[in-house]
Amino acid sequence: MTMEMEKEATETTMESEKEATEKTMEKEKEATEKTMEKEKEATEKTMESEKEATEKTVENEKEATEKTMESEKEATEKSKEKMADSTEKATEKSEMTGMTGRSGHGSSGMKDS
Repeated sequence: MTMEMEKEATETTMESEKEATEKTMEKEKEATEKTMEKEKEATEKTMESEKEATEKTVENEKEATEKTMESEKEATEKSKEKMADSTEKATEKSEMTGMTGRSGHGSSGMKDS
């Protein structure tokens, strides 16, 4: 084999290795880009799911708070009504007792006269 043939063989081998390396690097680059795109999509889906879950939680808490406040309001109103009824009944009873007492005093007052 002559020096010229060895030189050409070496250059051909080097060129083939260079092309193979470039192809390998291009494939690795494409694979990396696909992986990054998939990871990005997965992250976006996760974030969207978390956002939706947070919104549902906030809405549920809001509804629960509103229900609690409504229940407390109703309980307060019922309590006020009961107190008003009790006060009214006590007043009526007091007035009835007072009238009887006055009649008694009035009749005894007549006896004294």
